[in-house]
Amino acid sequence: MIKAGLLIFLTLFFVLSGFNHLYNSKVLIEYAHKRHLFSPRFSVVTSGIALVVGGVFLQFAMTRFVGAIGLAFFVLLAAFLLHRFWDESDKEDRLLELQNFVKNFAIAAEMLYIAFS
Repeated sequence: MIKAGLLIFLTLFFVLSGFNHLYNSKVLIEYAHKRHLFSPRFSVVTSGIALVVGGVFLQFAMTRFVGAIGLAFFVLLAAFLLHRFWDESDKEDRLLELQNFVKNFAIAAEMLYIAFS
């Protein structure tokens, strides 16, 4: 019962993050462009869809493994492509990117735990 409730919260986290990518794409496209991502618009829209689909996949036992592995891969990729704290010269920006980088590793660990438990 508790696990099901927690999975609902995780689903909401990823689905709302995905919708945020789609509805606030202008800001995220600017951020992706600043990070020199290939095709920022495509990257933001694709990542938004991936977050929604991955989050929904967490809700169903038969798709949970694929969703959790996909989301783990996604957040690790985002950590290295977007949250490159080592490139920041401003101390506050470096700290913010480091926090997001570490947060993504924590989320990836959580997704791997779900996938293999």
